[in-house]
Amino acid sequence: MKALKGFSSFHQGTNFRAWIYRILRNTFLTSRMGLAASVSLDVDDAPAEPATYDTPESVLLARVEISQTLSIPIGTVMSRLSRARKSMRTLLAAGREGGSL
Repeated sequence: MKALKGFSSFHQGTNFRAWIYRILRNTFLTSRMGLAASVSLDVDDAPAEPATYDTPESVLLARVEISQTLSIPIGTVMSRLSRARKSMRTLLAAGREGGSL
């Protein structure tokens, strides 16, 4: 949404990937800073569990970082993640059935 709203700031002939990456990175960092700023510092409070939910921006940012680091297309990253999740489910299911996890 931010990229669509700010598309007028994109200059033709510049690196689109760098432009969109900057927007995603800033959005991600802003969302993380907001979480840190809202944490209570009272010593009487029980330790808070960190928020582990992912936002669409953070998921995309992680995939783009993986893609750039490995120099592979984002589709390949998504395919490999899907295959890894399927293998993990199979292993976990086999471990529960056999009782050897």
